[in-house]
Amino acid sequence: PEAVALRARMSLLDGLAIMLGAVAFARHTGDRRLETYMDLAATPGSATAIGYGRRISPLAAAFVNGTSSEVLDFSDCILTARNHPGATILPAMLALVEGRSLPGKAFVAAMMAAYEVHTRICHAIQPSHWWRGFQCTGTIGTCGAAVGAAHLLRLDATGMADALGASGFVMPVSNGDNVFRGHSIKPVHGGDLVVGAVGQLQFEVLDERMKAEYGLEVIFETSPYQAARWISADTRADLEAFIEKSAAQMAEDVDNAPVFLGKSAWEIGYVQDKNPKVRFSDTKERAA
Repeated sequence: PEAVALRARMSLLDGLAIMLGAVAFARHTGDRRLETYMDLAATPGSATAIGYGRRISPLAAAFVNGTSSEVLDFSDCILTARNHPGATILPAMLALVEGRSLPGKAFVAAMMAAYEVHTRICHAIQPSHWWRGFQCTGTIGTCGAAVGAAHLLRLDATGMADALGASGFVMPVSNGDNVFRGHSIKPVHGGDLVVGAVGQLQFEVLDERMKAEYGLEVIFETSPYQAARWISADTRADLEAFIEKSAAQMAEDVDNAPVFLGKSAWEIGYVQDKNPKVRFSDTKERAA
């Protein structure tokens, strides 16, 4: 319907304007954290980091634009659902659609399907979800983004269900800033998944297994990192100090243990020499 298409266009324009405003605000205040992230972690690609004049990988662009969507706290809002659907849905869809020949109507249809699913789930769990300390933008936002992406890719019902299942699996525990005071991290209602393997063949094995066992097509994007080290220290303070200082190159493994990502063995050695209170391990024992 024309009324729905008009609302979609307004939401898209609003989302883009918010991202641009966030970039201008960051430059005005001297905040270079997203630029530092792109310098260190974003590989060249087909997607636009809006407002920064860079074309980077879709994964990195979705992260950057998603963060920009939340910086000013002006995101579109459906009050009855207590959600900000555009903050997660639009960055994911914009990152995916660049380089693809799709008509505007296809984008609007995918966008509205994503908004609908996101909002219906939020209606089902709000306001108790909020009062228990969680941000729907970060939690259920993964479901909206998955639906939008799956719709753009023209996945069938099984593919859509798989996408929603994956979104639930990676759903972040996004705490409410009114409960846990997570104000400075609130804009980052998302994150990156990094797959590491010993040898190129293991990526091919993973690709084949995802196709055979789950019916999913996998797109691998090369990261700038060549090595990973699990880190530990004698005191929590020493560990947290290193994690904060090296935030752009930190990740967590499946057990939520901190992992430092290095671009080369030389860099790993250099960082280790400069941080004698931190231990770097190339393997980790997992509890039975």
